Amino acid sequence: MHRVKKIDLQRVEAQRKLDQKRRNPKSEDDGQASLEAQRKLDHERRNAESEAERLASLEAQRKIDQERRNAESEIDRLARLEAQKKIDRERRNAESAARLETQRKVSQE
Repeated sequence: MHRVKKIDLQRVEAQRKLDQKRRNPKSEDDGQASLEAQRKLDHERRNAESEAERLASLEAQRKIDQERRNAESEIDRLARLEAQKKIDRERRNAESAARLETQRKVSQE
């Protein structure tokens, strides 16, 4: 009796599986299509991540370049100021020397 019941249960289980396959016909092709779709999604996600990393790297490089240009501009500006200060100092020294020379000539006369 126990053995007959076990065989009946096996038949019922086998029939249940067949019925489930009929109700939900997920063929091997469907499984392959699902795997391919998942592979494509994974590939697109990796591409998007790579693109995001590339754009972040470009943005970081752009900021570095901008800071370098700003620093170079500041150095140039300071160099121009220093040169202008030197020119102004030399002009004042020359004017002062010219006044002293004029005063010396006036004093000698």
